[in-house]
Order: sequence, then structure tokens, then C-alpha cells
Amino acid sequence: MREGFGGILPPGFYIFCKGGNCFFTGKSGAYMCKTCGCGGHGNGTQLNFFVKGYTPENAKQAEEKLLGLKGVLHVHIHAHDGETMLNYDPAKTTLSQIMGVLEELGLKAVL
Repeated sequence: MREGFGGILPPGFYIFCKGGNCFFTGKSGAYMCKTCGCGGHGNGTQLNFFVKGYTPENAKQAEEKLLGLKGVLHVHIHAHDGETMLNYDPAKTTLSQIMGVLEELGLKAVL
């Protein structure tokens, strides 16, 4: 085991950092959020990004609206720091549609 973000990482798990944001990766290579360790869900395309402006209320709204898009398979939001994990099928939902939902709620994604 290796020391990681405030704890110990088991063998096969790594930390990936880009632009000052860090994520865990598991044995499958799927990103895992740094707060709770949730990983990818489904076989879609996984996005990990931060959003500015979340409150507990609008984070719940964002999750519900994003899950309402045809190709969105999974959404996981941490309102306290803006960390957002989304798994989707780009053949059914475009990145513009995803960003549009966030903009509708007055939120700004940092990709």
C-alpha cells in the first residue's frame, strides 16, 4: 500500500492530477472521485470536472436534469467542492447538451 490523499492506496490504484485537480484511478483505469472513491458506471464516456456555483439544492437539480438526458448513465456530484463525475453515451447526448443543463442553472464547468 502507498500513502495517498489522506490515506493509504491499495496496490493497483493511482492518483492522476491535471491542472491542479486530482482523481484516483482504479485497476481498470477508470477515474474515481477523490472524496468518496466512486468510480465509473457503465461503458460510456466518463467526464471528471469541477463546477463553480453548486449549492446543495442546485446540485440536486443538476443531477436530476443531467440524468434526464437520454444518454447520461451516471452522475455523481460533490456540492461542497464542485467535483462532478458523469458517465454518458456521446452517440445519444452531446457535451453541449450537458454543459447547457449546467448553464441553465447558472453553473460554470471548469474542464
